Amino acid sequence: MRARALTPVLLAVTLLLSGCDEERPPADLVMLYTGNVNGYIEPCGCVAGQIGGIDRITGYIHQQREELGERAFFIDTGDLFAEGMIEDENEVQQLGIKARSFLETWAHLGCDGLALGEAEASIGLDRLAELSAETGVPILSSNVVDANGEFPFEPYVILERGGMKVGVFSLLGDDIRQPTPKKEVKKLKRYRLDALIGNQGYTLQPWRERCAEVVAELRPQVDVLVLASHLGFNRNVQVAQDFPQIDTIVGGHFGQSESATTLVGNTPVLTTMLRGSRVGELRWWLDEPDAYLAAENGGTPGFLLNDSAYDEAVVAATVAYEGFGGLAGMERKYGSLKWQNKRDSNKAIYENALARLDGLEPAPSGNRFSHVQVPMHTAVPRSDVALEAVDRFHTETHAYWTERAAEEPRREPRVVSFPGAESCATCHSEQYEFWLGTRHSRAFATLEATSQETDAECIGCHTIGYQSTGGFPRPGLSDGFENVQCASCHGAGGAHMAGGASYLLRGLIAEGMGGCARCHTGPHDPMFSQPEVAAERLMKVICPPTTIVSDDMREAYLEGAAGLEKRNFKNWDLISQAYAAVGQDGEAFEAARKWVAGNPMSLDARLNLAERALNLEMYASAIEHYEFACELEPDNPRAWTGLAFATFATDPQRSLGIAREAYALDPDTPLPARILAMNLMQAGEPAKAREHMERHLGFHPEQRPMLQDLLDLLDG
Repeated sequence: MRARALTPVLLAVTLLLSGCDEERPPADLVMLYTGNVNGYIEPCGCVAGQIGGIDRITGYIHQQREELGERAFFIDTGDLFAEGMIEDENEVQQLGIKARSFLETWAHLGCDGLALGEAEASIGLDRLAELSAETGVPILSSNVVDANGEFPFEPYVILERGGMKVGVFSLLGDDIRQPTPKKEVKKLKRYRLDALIGNQGYTLQPWRERCAEVVAELRPQVDVLVLASHLGFNRNVQVAQDFPQIDTIVGGHFGQSESATTLVGNTPVLTTMLRGSRVGELRWWLDEPDAYLAAENGGTPGFLLNDSAYDEAVVAATVAYEGFGGLAGMERKYGSLKWQNKRDSNKAIYENALARLDGLEPAPSGNRFSHVQVPMHTAVPRSDVALEAVDRFHTETHAYWTERAAEEPRREPRVVSFPGAESCATCHSEQYEFWLGTRHSRAFATLEATSQETDAECIGCHTIGYQSTGGFPRPGLSDGFENVQCASCHGAGGAHMAGGASYLLRGLIAEGMGGCARCHTGPHDPMFSQPEVAAERLMKVICPPTTIVSDDMREAYLEGAAGLEKRNFKNWDLISQAYAAVGQDGEAFEAARKWVAGNPMSLDARLNLAERALNLEMYASAIEHYEFACELEPDNPRAWTGLAFATFATDPQRSLGIAREAYALDPDTPLPARILAMNLMQAGEPAKAREHMERHLGFHPEQRPMLQDLLDLLDG
């Protein structure tokens, strides 16, 4: 059994993995790597608890390089500046500012090479070459050439580390896909990198041919050969099969990989992590160097045993221990049950990791490697150098867009397309007051708090009208469009505000969950894709129904109804709804009757008339039209639910059976659940009514506020 020299206290205060086990000698060579940082210079502030950020990446790598000395080298596999190829003009303009901040920080770490990815190429290869020269970070690309066949970037680098020569080269694929978590593989966007490179006056050479040429040239010169690939996982596997002379391959675009480490023959194929959440480490122990190093004859490297289990357990234990400690004092925030569950989970992971360490056999003799990806969680020391770079990025970005805004010709006040929440308050005061209490009303302030109010990557989800007709075209021009306002859910409301019939015309409609999903994406809100989480969040931001009709709103509805009645084509549906909204039930019924007279076979017309009759307690008329609707569409839950309400006052015995049918057709909304409970209560079966309500709310807990009055009645 391998002795465990790491105590819980040591695990809690360090993530250094070298030299901790007394039986385990220091590695002969260590590769530190990042990749797919995707422009996340800091974790997005939208969700608490996110890991990553260049401050922690820099702090960790600097600490490791200090500890490991000349045995370590550091490379980045590309897509450092952004997530995929950037096509938005505003984001491209500020990408150069972000790139400089990244490169200056990577230069501080002594980055030995940054592989060219589509994100880097989006800046423009000429500009990228300038930034490389200014910061001293080598850009690696073995298959991009200019019009003269010359390489604008380093085709490879040869490093001397740990008494060995290490060669690192990079290849860029012509047709690759944007990196994204494996569960979203089907949504990957395809990029033609040959076109991106060609449009800039350069040529992307075939990667397979170039790989053969570089391996033939470089292998005899080095002891260890590394490919920092930007080809994608499947091609990385092909390269490992076709070119066993390469010691290891590491890269992003890993959609079809099964794990972080894939051994293809004798070659470890490694995948990177997204958004700067991890730093990868590959360690070599070459106890029998002559049996592995093949530099003299250019042959295939010898076999390496995979000894990653020890380091994986150390990392798991450390992260779990820190997670446990980080929950101290957080019971009030999470609530006792959730807080205790989190503590129990971290404790179990920690104990399991220690058990794994206890159960490991002694390290195998001979040549071996270890590969781990270390989470950049809150216990990792932060780098002041990187924090200063983040501040510079925010400051320079703000200055850039502010200067551009000052050069814009004077704009007229906000166009009518996006009138703003304050304009809606005139008629919808109840909804406006509710909105003021939501986080949506303060969305722009969260950007201002971190000096990101002019960041083109953030501003679209914290404003309305960004890059839309009638909105604002770029950062720095957002005055009056701040926050997640009414238009974010309902669409631009200019037409709705124009007066007359426009108050009622179609157009001011809910965007639905699709509108939410534009911003509540995986990186920014990873839990939103879960229906129960989305439902809980929506309840916090969906405005209450209109229950208070102000004088302004009444006037608008009546003006709209009068305008529609003057038209040659009468929209009796909207006219009826307008009158009903202001409590003029008689006028609403008459408009609905005229709609049915002109469209006797219209299901919507019949249902509308039945509902207007129900409001007037004209039960016989309501039942007649609901029954007609049930015959037109026998499985229509709206028709059956309305019929249950209509018969509730006149024929309770019949109503109970109808209510059961309505609930069977629509068990997911509160209205059928309500009418069935009411019928059970009227039938003298309150226990069954209570059982029905609790079962329904067990499936739909978010509806409890809407049904609480019935629960109170049952309890009373």
